[in-house]
Amino acid sequence: MLDRSTRRGAAGVAVTVALALTVAACGSPGTSSGGGAAATGSSDVIDDLNGLSAGEQRDEAVKQAKEEGELDLYTGASEGTANALSEAFTEQFGIKVNVFRASSEDVLQRVLQESSANRLGADALFLSQATISSVADEDLLAGYEGSAADDLGADAQHDGWTTASGYLYLPVWNTDRITEGNEPTSWEDLADPRFDGQLTLEASDSDWFGALSTYWADQGKSQEEIDGLWADIVDGASVASGHSTMVQLLGAGQTGVNAMNYDYIAAGAQDDGAPVAYQQADGSVPTPAFVYPFGVGALGQAEHPAAAWLFADWLLDEGQDVLADRHLLSAAVAAGDEAPPGVTTIPFPTSVDEDSKDWADRYDALLRGVPVTGD
Repeated sequence: MLDRSTRRGAAGVAVTVALALTVAACGSPGTSSGGGAAATGSSDVIDDLNGLSAGEQRDEAVKQAKEEGELDLYTGASEGTANALSEAFTEQFGIKVNVFRASSEDVLQRVLQESSANRLGADALFLSQATISSVADEDLLAGYEGSAADDLGADAQHDGWTTASGYLYLPVWNTDRITEGNEPTSWEDLADPRFDGQLTLEASDSDWFGALSTYWADQGKSQEEIDGLWADIVDGASVASGHSTMVQLLGAGQTGVNAMNYDYIAAGAQDDGAPVAYQQADGSVPTPAFVYPFGVGALGQAEHPAAAWLFADWLLDEGQDVLADRHLLSAAVAAGDEAPPGVTTIPFPTSVDEDSKDWADRYDALLRGVPVTGD
């Protein structure tokens, strides 16, 4: 679902999911079915729903959302996940969902452009923490305060949005090429010469580069030690574009180890019978995994505010099963309230998103001259 390489590099794709679950293209910014002038009183509708008792909120939201008739959702999720969520929401409530799906950066640009033109086209957002936080910084979100968030800790509640899902950053390997006992069991293992000629890095993974560098520094490593580890990692490695492509190459045996991939992509490949793994034989994951959250939020000037509130409520409740079917983390795990079995998790450092350009420049410099595979 939540592939950061897709979020960075893909061109915007608009997908409309109607009651018949037919996929069609969305309109240009500001002209989609939900892209009219900002509705008056949207924040009041959301505030009123937030103020109802837990037993009243869902019923009133469903009633008003059905009267509104549709929901405009902007997301950086994969097409498969966006479709699965839209179809399930429509099936349960009979409310048409119009989905604009693109890289999270493209979604952010579209929201800011529409806001400047006073023509917000989105009712609800389902985006990476960095992107949805940027929208919140513009004071465009109306916070969800429904009962579905009651069981989530304070770390799930943010200014205008709520952690709803996420995924893990982990090394992944081909089980035919990397025999049991030789798989990487730590991030430092990636620098071991035994992986020379087998290791692949993703070309745009500067966020992982920043997170791992920050983690190593927090563990007491000097900058010289960190630089040495990265030099050893890229020595004998190759670069590929796209995490799905990396897993395909891995499953085909063309590479031996993905330095980092997403657990949900690896799990999906396992479901398809590919010889890939990110767990040891006993199911444990010895390498500490970075957790990258996704959040849900309602626009304060949504044209369909009750539908936006209802989507957030549903995503944090019944929608969790849909996300689990896509191998994505629950809201509780993504927020740090629970840990997945057998995995030691590390919160993704927010400083990396804040300094994203610097990390991107440094990562590009690190990969300069590293051969490309998969083209």
